[in-house]
Order: sequence, then structure tokens, then C-alpha cells
Amino acid sequence: MTAAEPLPRSAAPPAGDAALEAPPEPLALKERVRRRVLERPDTLSDLAREGSWLADWLWSQWAPTLCAWGLTREALRDVVAGYHHELWLWLMGERPWAHVADALAGRAQRRATRRAAAASDKSASHARR
Repeated sequence: MTAAEPLPRSAAPPAGDAALEAPPEPLALKERVRRRVLERPDTLSDLAREGSWLADWLWSQWAPTLCAWGLTREALRDVVAGYHHELWLWLMGERPWAHVADALAGRAQRRATRRAAAASDKSASHARR
């Protein structure tokens, strides 16, 4: 499998049986960000594009597993930023936290799996030379 090929959704986490569990909903963070966006709608695009407001909190919950998978904090920020439409719906009460957390965990896992596959392909390519 090459890095360009899509991975099956059933791919195992890169670290074996480890999986990301949905942490409890960060209600205080949600309310703080929601209030900020409602008070200053011009901040929404910056918050969505940046992704750190939720990614940093998720990193505090998932860092050991993500590090074992070779995923960086910056990569997690990219995952979160790429999910900004659903985050908006969660902030506004239209999506449950379980939906958001499970989706972000799956996206992080697939990103780590793709990175591991790309690294493996690169190693195999060098070994053949």
C-alpha cells in the first residue's frame, strides 16, 4: 500500500491495540469559546483555522497514545482545524460531543496510520536500493 492509497477504515491503530477513548466533554472550554464566537463572530474563522483551542485540550488527554503513534501536537491541530464545520455545530449544540470526539479520534488514528505506512514504504524503498 502506498501513502497515496486510502487506508481501510478498519485499520488498526499504529500502536497495536491502543485506541483513543473519547474524553469527557470539555464543557467549560466549549462555553468559553461559544461565548467568544457569539460576542465576536469575526473570531470564528481564526478559531476554526487555528484549531488549537480544542487540539491543545485534546493533546492533554491523548498525548501518550498520539506520541506512541508518532503524531505531533501540530498534526492534531491540523486534524481539529480540518473538522471546523462539525466543531461549529457542536459549539452551537447541534452535534453531541461523542460524535465530535469519536470523529476526531478516528481522523487522528487514520493520519497516524498514513504516516506510519508512508514511513514504512520509504524504508522499504531505501532497503531495495
